[in-house]
Amino acid sequence: MKGNPWPLLPLRRVAEVVDCAHVTAEFVDDDTRFPTASIRECGGVTVDLSNCNYTTREFFDLLRAAGRAPRVGDLLFVRNVSVGLVSIVAPGTADFAVGQETVLLRRFEEVEPRFLRYALAARTAQFAIEEAMIGSTFRRINVSAIRALPVPVPPVQQQQAIADYLDRETAQIDELIAEQRRLINLLRERRDASWAAGIDWAYRSGRPIEVRRVIASIVDGPFGSSLTSAHYADEGARVIRLGNIGVNEFKDEDAAFISLGYADELAA
Repeated sequence: MKGNPWPLLPLRRVAEVVDCAHVTAEFVDDDTRFPTASIRECGGVTVDLSNCNYTTREFFDLLRAAGRAPRVGDLLFVRNVSVGLVSIVAPGTADFAVGQETVLLRRFEEVEPRFLRYALAARTAQFAIEEAMIGSTFRRINVSAIRALPVPVPPVQQQQAIADYLDRETAQIDELIAEQRRLINLLRERRDASWAAGIDWAYRSGRPIEVRRVIASIVDGPFGSSLTSAHYADEGARVIRLGNIGVNEFKDEDAAFISLGYADELAA
C-alpha cells in the first residue's frame, strides 16, 4: 500500500484542545508566588518549571479556572513564536497555570499522549502548522487551526511501541548531545584561558587607556524598580539580563520580554 496506511484525523477528533485564558498575568518575585508555564517551559519532552515566571494567587486562580488547570498526562502546545513545541505534564510536576502562548491537549481518544507528541513534531503536522501560521512580527497559529492539525492514528499498541522506540532513541541522542556540550564547555575554557593570557601579555607590553577613548558611547540600563521580573511579559521587546552575558559570548537560552509600550518608556 502506498502512502500512510493509518488514518489521518484532525486533532480535535483525538484530543480536547483547551485554549488559554487570554489574560495578561502580573509576574511577581516573592514568597507567595505561583508558577506559570509558557514557551520556554516547553523546550523539552516534559514541562520544565525550573526557570518559569511566577504570578499572584489571584491571577493563578484566574488562569486555571474553567477547566484550564493542567493535569498529569496533558500536553502543552505552544501556539506563538516557537509554534509547535509540545511538552508533557509529567508526574510530580507542581501545580501551575498556563500562559498566553499555549494551549492544553487532553482527554485523548484512541491516541497515546507520548505518541501524539511525536506525531505533532512529525513532518506532516509541521507542514500543516507552517501553512496555518499567521502574523509577520510574531508568528502564531489560531486555536481553530490547531484543532485541524492532521494526526496519524495507528492501533494503540503500535502507538505505544513507536513511542517506546522513539523514547529510547531520543534518550541516546540526548546523551550524545550532553557529551558534546561538555566538550564544547571544555573547549571554551581553553579558549578563554588563551584569550586571558593574550590580554595579560598586552597589559605587560603596552600602556592601558580608558575605555571612553575607544568607544562611541556608553548607556546604562534601567535600575532598581524600573525593571523587575514583575514587568516581564510573554512577548514584546527582548530584555538582556546578566545570565545572557558570558565570557566572549552571548547566551541566548534564557529569553525574557517586556511589553513594547514599556520598552518605549525605558528607551534612552
